[in-house]
Amino acid sequence: LEYVFIIFSGGFSFMDCVTCPDCNSAKVRVKDSRSIELFGFKTKRRRRHCLDCNNRYNTVELPEIFVRDVFGGSDNE
Repeated sequence: LEYVFIIFSGGFSFMDCVTCPDCNSAKVRVKDSRSIELFGFKTKRRRRHCLDCNNRYNTVELPEIFVRDVFGGSDNE
């Protein structure tokens, strides 16, 4: 399955790669990772920390087919 990352930081948005939602830096580290079940899928929730701007945010990985079917695309359409 292909996965799409969803950012939870005062709302939610979709992303194709893992960069900081505030400064777009690729210098991001995973601080915590947990297995969860969301919308009937076993997936991962990850707590991330940007090394450039100190932003902390959560991402959840969902199967791309689920995102297309339920949300209508992977780019906030």
